[in-house]
Amino acid sequence: MKYKEKLNLIISKELIINKVKKLAKEIHLEYIDQDLLLICVLNGSFMFFNDLLRELTKLKKDNIYIDFIRFS
Repeated sequence: MKYKEKLNLIISKELIINKVKKLAKEIHLEYIDQDLLLICVLNGSFMFFNDLLRELTKLKKDNIYIDFIRFS
């Protein structure tokens, strides 16, 4: 049996995209007049972090600073 046949979709791609956009808008509105410092915890959150950062930069063109940390 192939792996693809065993998988069931739990959350759609569209739902995830919409939730990330909503979160970005909430963060933007909460900190509209402030600089943002976003810290990505590697390795597990990079893809989510990238999507969130992309949406935030659409709303807030500057004063977004990023950094990365790693735990072991």
